[in-house]
Amino acid sequence: MPGKVEEQINSRPSKIRPAKRARFPTPPRNALIERVDQRGDMVISIPAILRPKARLVDLLSLANADPAWSLNLFGEIIVILFVEDPTGNGAG
Repeated sequence: MPGKVEEQINSRPSKIRPAKRARFPTPPRNALIERVDQRGDMVISIPAILRPKARLVDLLSLANADPAWSLNLFGEIIVILFVEDPTGNGAG
């Protein structure tokens, strides 16, 4: 099919769908946020955390507890010992 990529795509049939969709019949009342590993992973998750209108419980490592509390987003923070175990045998 010759022509620019944009022309090829625009020449194909398309269907317009509404952008607003609900995943659940009613919004969730509680959400567990699990970022137990690295601080960068927790920080990059913040935009997604800001979306729900639910009580948020955060499950994370001790290193992330203070930064998580400073966000004032969580109703509860559960701190767990997270040992990175490259062998995968749980011996950490």
